Order: sequence, then C-alpha cells, then structure tokens
Amino acid sequence: MKAALVSRELRKEHQEIIIHTGQHYNRELSDIFFDEMNITQPDYNLGIGSDTHARQTGQMMIELEALFLEEKHVLLWI
Repeated sequence: MKAALVSRELRKEHQEIIIHTGQHYNRELSDIFFDEMNITQPDYNLGIGSDTHARQTGQMMIELEALFLEEKHVLLWI
C-alpha cells in the first residue's frame, strides 16, 4: 500500500520506472498487487521465476545491474 502512495506522488514531478523482479511465477499472484493497489504496471519485468533463494537473489542482482547501467537514474527506492 505504501508503494502505491509513493508511486502516485513521484509521478507528479518525476519520471518513475517500476521494476518487477518476476519472482512470483504465478501471474495472478503477481498482478493482484498492481491491480488491487492501483499501481502502474511495471516498466520492466525481470522474469526471475521460481528457484532457490540464492539463485533468485543472484539473478536479480545480475539483471538489476544491467538495467541500472542502462537507465542511469538518480534515485533508487526499494
């Protein structure tokens, strides 16, 4: 719920990019957060999927690093 409020405020004066890790491999489970909280759909979905915690975390770090280098934004809010 806090993410929805912050997102709405950020978009008033800033360009916001939403990144979804895709770790919830069930689309319904994943989409419910965006739909019910009225959060804009993600600009990027990393499609991490189901795996061990270590593999998911490692893959997220790899994918996020590449995306951060490409986007070159000033602020990161997790």
